[in-house]
Amino acid sequence: PAMNFISGTIICDDGVKFQSDFNNLHIPLAKIDFEKQIGKKAIIGIRPEYFTDTYNAPNKLKVKLDVVEQIVNEVFAHFTLDGKSCISRLKPKSEYSQGSEISLAVDPLNVMFFDEQTGERMI
Repeated sequence: PAMNFISGTIICDDGVKFQSDFNNLHIPLAKIDFEKQIGKKAIIGIRPEYFTDTYNAPNKLKVKLDVVEQIVNEVFAHFTLDGKSCISRLKPKSEYSQGSEISLAVDPLNVMFFDEQTGERMI
């Protein structure tokens, strides 16, 4: 599956973070890496395997599953985030079904950041 792309802004609000355009996703960022990017529009890229459903992960977001594809040892879970279709690759669990709500998180170290205007990688 392709990378998921979400638009937003690098902000400074109780620390430096990425905030998606519809305010559904917040990812804390290292100030030293993103201090010069504060206020800039960004597009983040998240590969499907970098979403996690670990219950103790910080910065969880709730999503409603639109489609669930169970394939032997993995699940492709399709959902909508900030009006965009996204896909995650997760370990199989019986609770995954179309229409169910699950919590997902993203490790900031696995997210790619692109300048919205130039398309260039930010760091």
